[in-house]
Amino acid sequence: MINLAEEWRRLDGRRRKPDSQDHWDERAKSFSFKDAPDTYLRSFISKAGITGKETVLDMGCGTGSLAVALAAMGCSVVAADFSKGMLDRLHSKAAERGVLLERGTSGFGSDDFPAGDFETCPSEVQAGKILPLHMSWEDDWANYGLGKGSVDVAVASRSVITHDLEDSLKKLSAVARERACVTVCTGVSPRVDARVARAMGLELERHNDALFVFGIVSDLGYEPTVSYIHSPRTKSYISPDEAYYSLLRTRDYLADAADQISVEESACRLRGFLADHLVKIDEDGAKRWTLDQPRVVPWAFISWDVGI
Repeated sequence: MINLAEEWRRLDGRRRKPDSQDHWDERAKSFSFKDAPDTYLRSFISKAGITGKETVLDMGCGTGSLAVALAAMGCSVVAADFSKGMLDRLHSKAAERGVLLERGTSGFGSDDFPAGDFETCPSEVQAGKILPLHMSWEDDWANYGLGKGSVDVAVASRSVITHDLEDSLKKLSAVARERACVTVCTGVSPRVDARVARAMGLELERHNDALFVFGIVSDLGYEPTVSYIHSPRTKSYISPDEAYYSLLRTRDYLADAADQISVEESACRLRGFLADHLVKIDEDGAKRWTLDQPRVVPWAFISWDVGI
């Protein structure tokens, strides 16, 4: 019988290296893709069975779209991410929605998080508020006040794919009293548009992350269920040139791009594709450019009851 946790770790060396904290800090400044209005968030919250009365851990919270939405519903939210830049964006997004933040340490955004130095523990977050934590998957979560059964529901929205997937799923399960929920990509990388890649003459590998998550959760003794979220996503550009150079970076996500087709040929194909499919739009009073069809990103929503 295949040990899926070990197989995941073995295959991890072949995958594209995960982006660093510095990368995500920088990316937070221009994190600009748009899912269709609330489609993904509404689907995630509905499938998670969250009603607004729960204490929720949002692990790998990014800029806080889910955390802020949950707090606005009345949930007590612990929002954790290893990128200070993302937490800064969460701070701004919460302010825009009128959602208050708890003070989790001696100062929001501090790089120093010693155990026990909390003004508010995760278990004490008030309803409708967010406690931000500068915490990674690899950290000892107990040092941040997240012990066994600390929250009702633990979620990882598009953020659970780590080097040690088994350890991450164990941690998520351990802190939840009721259930854990994750989403993982089921198609090609969510970073790229498959239609653009094909137009450039590139073949993309499909992800099988959901199979590993489902199998490892099952091996841990839980009974996972799976459903799907299909999230339309658009991105706009200030000019045709910005669109061209941004989409040309599709090659960067393929280790064997040079073996498939030359840079010159794929660039020429991209120019032709954009001539046919790049359209001008009005976005908040400004002229922008976007592709004529949104791309649809499929996500597997996997959840399991922990039964504490």
